[in-house]
Amino acid sequence: MKDKQTEGWVFILSSELGYKFGCSKNLKKRVLSIIAKSTLQHIQIDSHYKVNNMFEVKSHLNQLYKHRIDEGWFRLEAWEIEELVDYLLENQIPHK
Repeated sequence: MKDKQTEGWVFILSSELGYKFGCSKNLKKRVLSIIAKSTLQHIQIDSHYKVNNMFEVKSHLNQLYKHRIDEGWFRLEAWEIEELVDYLLENQIPHK
């Protein structure tokens, strides 16, 4: 079982299909891996947040948003994106 208190990055990607969120200790490596494995043409990082509990945060997001399209991508409304960003900001490790 993964440690729920693992420090790492939670990120939001966007593409022509919708939005995807994920987590990793190595943000750049994980995002490049997603891009390399995807058939989508235009994937970009919308935002990323360093958190103390990346698995717990990502698990919460997966439960909260049910508009899954394909391959872990979600169709989200503007208010849902604002809600998502607010939640991530609340869980972000403050900059030193």
